Amino acid sequence: MALINIEKLVGKINSKKKLQSTIFSIKQLYALPSRFGIYLGFAIIGGIGLSNRLENNFLLLILLFQMVIFFLSIIWSARNLIGIGLQVKKNFIFIPTKHKFIPININHQHSKFDIKIKDEEILQKRFHLPYAYIKRGKNKIKKIKISSRFPFGIIYCWTWLTPGQIIVAPKPVKINSTDDIYKYLNQFSNKHPKNDSFDYYRNSIDQDSPKRIDWKKYLSKQIKLTKISSQMNNDQCVNIEANHLMNNNKEIGLQIICGIILFCHQKKIHWNLIFNSHQFFSKKNDYEKAIKHIALV
Repeated sequence: MALINIEKLVGKINSKKKLQSTIFSIKQLYALPSRFGIYLGFAIIGGIGLSNRLENNFLLLILLFQMVIFFLSIIWSARNLIGIGLQVKKNFIFIPTKHKFIPININHQHSKFDIKIKDEEILQKRFHLPYAYIKRGKNKIKKIKISSRFPFGIIYCWTWLTPGQIIVAPKPVKINSTDDIYKYLNQFSNKHPKNDSFDYYRNSIDQDSPKRIDWKKYLSKQIKLTKISSQMNNDQCVNIEANHLMNNNKEIGLQIICGIILFCHQKKIHWNLIFNSHQFFSKKNDYEKAIKHIALV
């Protein structure tokens, strides 16, 4: 309990300092005897007093050797953590509802055993930080505690690292079919075409709404054809005009844009996004650029 209280106190003091993503020096670390280390310390002190009273030099020599091991283990435990670094996966953009964790790469090539991050033993090169609500845009990840009791469990060594910052996209609205896309585009568009208006047919896919399928043609020709409106060109490309979607509420509009782009990307449907002077195209592999832009706008 005392160790936990001291650790919290040190954490509050340390929070005022600029945290780093890698341990470069012993000066960055904190160390205290563990419960077994405290027992060993009392045993050594009592043993020295007893050996001096009994005038037993051999016992005194053994106790001095234990003291050397005790103090060397402090340095050994600290050096075991040097070189460990935490870094957010490069170019990672967190999309709520799609991602559950934040992937953090761990560099511990030169470290040995008993390394823990947030009290979880590290066995791999990646740590998945559970997601907690973070607002849209650039966000700095909170400090993460890394600790070790290597090599003998008598010294508890720890510090805090910050893996850097991530970009959080708007929380995407749920899109189940292309019909949902039309619903949002029509709702916020200056034009209000009729629900049954369309320009041409194409072969149906599983994601198409049953309302868009021409069932009369299916009964006569046994072929499922989907009605396509003018919002899709002949290449089946969804045109997204950001200004129309953000007229009433910017954040809701960004969530709709994110949901449409995410659905189209997953279903391999081409899309174009016009965002003021910026334009993004799926055919140019602008998916990540578009998500990043609407996250930071």
